[in-house]
Amino acid sequence: MSFPEKAKENYIKGFACAESILHAMKEEGLIDDFPEEVIKCTTGFGTGMGGSGNVCGAITGSVIAIGLKHGRVDITDDNDKVFRKVNEFLAKFNDRYKKQDCTGLTCTWREKGTFKTPERRKYCSAIVKFAASELEKILE
Repeated sequence: MSFPEKAKENYIKGFACAESILHAMKEEGLIDDFPEEVIKCTTGFGTGMGGSGNVCGAITGSVIAIGLKHGRVDITDDNDKVFRKVNEFLAKFNDRYKKQDCTGLTCTWREKGTFKTPERRKYCSAIVKFAASELEKILE
């Protein structure tokens, strides 16, 4: 199974957006092994950060992944590469969805009071798959 398909499957199984991406990264070996605690850190990003509707978890999970692969631990190291890759990812996401916030992306279901429906989860699973697909290209 491809990384984007695995991320989508994780979402459909019940993980949140960011969790789905990081679980798939670990399962598919896209980044050298990383501690399970990194995945745990993504739980709070679900439904736009703690359910608040802010930045989509597919975005935050992808930004975390970029940092895991290309980030720094020494203040003297340059962060330009990470910033460039994050902005490249955001540009692709914005080109596709025109929004970055969970509320804006899911407003159809929020307005109808049907946020917790299979239809909305299917829509969001496609967002997770798209984010994972673009992320995979950027991580190379």
